[in-house]
Parts: sequence; structure tokens; C-alpha cells
Amino acid sequence: MDNLKPYTLDNAPLRKFHIRIISCTIGGSLTDGYILGMIQFALLAFTADVGMNATWQGLITSSPLAGVFIGGIFFGGLSDKIGRQKIYSLDFVAILVISLLQFVANSAGMLFILRLLLGICIGAEYAISGAIVAEFVPSRLRGRTLTILCMVWTIGYVIAAYVGAWMQNIGPDSWRWMLSSSAVIAFVVLLLRAGMPETPRWLILHGRSEEAKSAVAKYIGEDIDLEPTIDAIKNKKPEHKVSLAAIFSKGQIKRTAFATIAYGVNVLPLYAVLSFVPVILGALGIVDENTFYTLLLNGIYLLAGIIVLFIVDRLPRKTVTVWGMVVAIVPLLILGFWSGAPTGIIVACFGIHVLGNQAFGTITAYIYPTEAFPTELRTTGVGFCSAVSRIFGCFGTFAMPIIIANFGIETALIGIAVVLIIGLIVTLAWAPETGNKSIDEI
Repeated sequence: MDNLKPYTLDNAPLRKFHIRIISCTIGGSLTDGYILGMIQFALLAFTADVGMNATWQGLITSSPLAGVFIGGIFFGGLSDKIGRQKIYSLDFVAILVISLLQFVANSAGMLFILRLLLGICIGAEYAISGAIVAEFVPSRLRGRTLTILCMVWTIGYVIAAYVGAWMQNIGPDSWRWMLSSSAVIAFVVLLLRAGMPETPRWLILHGRSEEAKSAVAKYIGEDIDLEPTIDAIKNKKPEHKVSLAAIFSKGQIKRTAFATIAYGVNVLPLYAVLSFVPVILGALGIVDENTFYTLLLNGIYLLAGIIVLFIVDRLPRKTVTVWGMVVAIVPLLILGFWSGAPTGIIVACFGIHVLGNQAFGTITAYIYPTEAFPTELRTTGVGFCSAVSRIFGCFGTFAMPIIIANFGIETALIGIAVVLIIGLIVTLAWAPETGNKSIDEI
């Protein structure tokens, strides 16, 4: 290492640019959570104003998830080919415009299309944001930074729940204000992202090392020695051409399978439980007056993210994932086999389940997918994982009320526990340990 340049990308001190890139990406995560969380209350107001049958309610609720599938697959691969920065900025131009267009939606069909388009933009964000953070921030901060993204997504989701609960009382067309309010956050994020550089690792990978050096010197500091990163990337030449098929190649397929399944078994209970808290509680004999329990469980979900933030880089990734899954599984089995449990037990079990689901979900949704793929396939792989996870989410969203109505709430909760048990087995068998390692080494 050059004595005049004592730092590398992996051991650099935290600089203003790191804070800026984290802030920009946090803003994207906050917006995503807000957009998805607001539909809980907006749909109720929209149905009251416009009128809508159960089929349209299901389509509109699940349309962003379908959009994430499309956006994750398409823009993840595109980002590995043309670079992160272009999509990183243009994505929020689209989110801003589409958010505003929701204000003038006059039919269920139009709202469905707009929510689908927002989902596509969110899918692009999921694929790119974690990769940008991982390729810029020092290794020792990577886990905590990616945890913050998950925690802030939860903050956005919870803020939407509270804002939606307040806005539903502002009068006619309250749903228009609810849905279009995401434009305010999107506008701020768009301003923050203006002028962001391409990640140095992507530039090096594509033969633009001098450009990478200039960007690092300008934005991070002239005391950063980029040669170790250049050597690491050049010595480990890309094994794959950028394509979706490459993430299923020999040597990569097991990591792809693990990252995809583990991500999916987090998303399924997340949407199946948090999207239907009043319905689930009602099936268990609890009336959620003034949405108290709904807001309480959302708050616990946020608390869990804060807890994970303090332990994610202190404990092995696999350990946190395994124990988080166990903590999420046990309360569901208790409620599934204990018909007529007291209100206190029911609420406590759901609170513990939310804690466990957030604990392992932070790692399986934000950290493992980012770390499981090499630089040349990172956004392709992350985009695929996030896309497939939304199939799990769509299934949970559609199946939960149907299973409750036809087979009972106990069967529904045991079914979710079985899905989590499958995820636990896959994690024990295939999860790698990636904590505190250089993203190039991984």
C-alpha cells in the first residue's frame, strides 16, 4: 500500500460522501416502505369513495408486489450492464411523477396500473440500493448500513400507517392525499441523488480504473489507495457474463437458492401477518378498536430493526438468521395449537413473532442477497431475489384471508410456521458466513 495513501475502500474512515450515499439510499428505502404501507388505509377510503369489489381490492393491494418482480428482474440485470448510477437517479424521477398521478386516479383500473408502475420502480430500487452501499462503504460498516436500510424501510411503512390513520379523517378524497403524499419524500431523495458518481467497483470491473481513481479521489479522498481493490477485481476475473442464467451456474446456484428462499420466507409472513392484523385478530376473537394493535405491532417491527442494528456486526450472520427464524416460528405454533388463548398471550405472541421476523429478515432481505453475488452479477442476483420474494408476498397476501375463511386461523398460522421451518432448514444447510469480509473477498 502506498504510504502516502494509508487507506483502501475497505478500511477507509467514515467520510462525508459515505454519509451522503447512505442518506440517499436510506431515502429510497423510506419511500419504498411508505408507498407500500400507505395502501392499508388508502384502500379503505378509496373503496368508500369510488366503490370496489374484493377482486379489485386484491389486485390493487398486490400490484406493487407484481411490479417489484418485473422491476427487480429487468433493472437488476440492466444495472450490471450499464451501471448503477443512471438507474439510481432516474428511478426517483419516475416515482415522483407516478406518486403525483395517483391524485388524479378516477378508477380502480387506473389505480392498479399506477401502483404496478410504482412497484416496478421499487423493484429497481431494491436491486440497486444495497449494491451501491456495499460497493462504496467500508467493510466494517456494511452490515450495519444495510441493516439501517431495512430499519428505515420499516420506519417508512410505520409512518405510512400512522399518517394514513390520521388522514382518513380529513374528509372526501382523503385517499388521494394519502397516496400522492409519497411525492414529497421522493422529491427530497431526487435532490439528494443529483450528481452521484458511478461505483468504483463497477468502473474497475468494466475496464475504467482511471475513472474509478478520479471518482474516489474527488468524492472520498485522495488518501484512498485504490490499487488493492483494482488488483482484487482484476485477479478474480469475472466468471460470468451478465445474464439471469449466470446466477444459476455451477458454484453460484447454491448461494442463489439460499438467498432467494431465505428472502422469500421472510416476505411471506411479513405481508400475510402485517397486511391483515385486524382480520387475524378478529379471527382470534380480538376487536382492534381504533387500530391500536395494528399500530402497536408496526411499532414493535420498528423496535426490532433498532435491536438488530446493534448486533448485526457483532454476531455471525448465520447465527442471527437462525435464531431469528426460531423466535418467529415458536409463537405461531403456540397460537396455532392453542385455540382460545387469552388476549395478552395472543398480542405477546404476535409481538415476539414480529421481533424474530425482523431480526432474520434484515439479514435475508438486505444483507445476504447483496453479499451472495459477485460484483458482475450483484444487482442481477439481488433483483432476482427481491423479485421472487414478491411471489411469496403475493401468495401470502392472497392466501391468508382465503385460508382463514375456509380452514380457520389456526391452520393459517401453522402454515406460515411451516414455511419458516423450511427456510430454517435451508439456512442451516446452505447459508454462508459473510460478516466482516471485503465485498471482493466474498
